Amino acid sequence: MILTKAYLKKLQQRYQFEIDAPLTRYLLAEYEVEPFPNEYSEQDLHEQIRKLVNQYQQGSLDIQLKSPQQRLQERYETLQECHLILLGENAARSEEIGRLKKILAQNGLMEANEPFL
Repeated sequence: MILTKAYLKKLQQRYQFEIDAPLTRYLLAEYEVEPFPNEYSEQDLHEQIRKLVNQYQQGSLDIQLKSPQQRLQERYETLQECHLILLGENAARSEEIGRLKKILAQNGLMEANEPFL
């Protein structure tokens, strides 16, 4: 779930959050995309926004927006990290498949070079 103006307005009305225009811009920019590979639930989004509204009201939240280039760079770096993790997981699975193929071949349940589907 991503944050929309409509959902933010719903939160403001339901929980009586005081959210001014600068904070609105910050929240919409901060939650405009899902935190790949995860997703925000409605409860997650509500709780995160509640915490940020409290920090903002206490004066401890920096709402300076990152430039579009900075946000894209951060997304790119996150995707790069996810890609590397997935490559490692893929290599581990390939090794496991090789090990299982060997066991099957040793027990006569599969030919050594038979495709493993």
